[in-house]
Amino acid sequence: MQIAACPTLYNGADPPKCAVEFRFKFPHGLTCPCNTRRTIFNTLSSFKLHQKGKGHKKWLSLVQDDKCDNEIMKKNIRLLNIKNTELSNEVSQLTAKISKVSMENTILKKLWVELRENIHDLD
Repeated sequence: MQIAACPTLYNGADPPKCAVEFRFKFPHGLTCPCNTRRTIFNTLSSFKLHQKGKGHKKWLSLVQDDKCDNEIMKKNIRLLNIKNTELSNEVSQLTAKISKVSMENTILKKLWVELRENIHDLD
């Protein structure tokens, strides 16, 4: 018993440019996700004819829009990560300043108490 070879599923990128490339990349044919009937394209000419159809063009534009949206989202995520790092650094710096000021405040309170006690002792 021999296992049947399955056609390759087309992903919308790098369409073959010549018949030899088509045969090399897709030796068992090609199916396109935009095609609900899952037609197997065995030749470059049949696939090129399919690519000229409205359904394939609409599907391809949706795939490309998704890729653009993904690129925009990745760029936004990178920018937000950078902003998050900057804000984290700023929070760390402000926390250090607050602890320093708090320590100074504690020292000043102690000095004030000592100063008040010394004034009363003189009376």
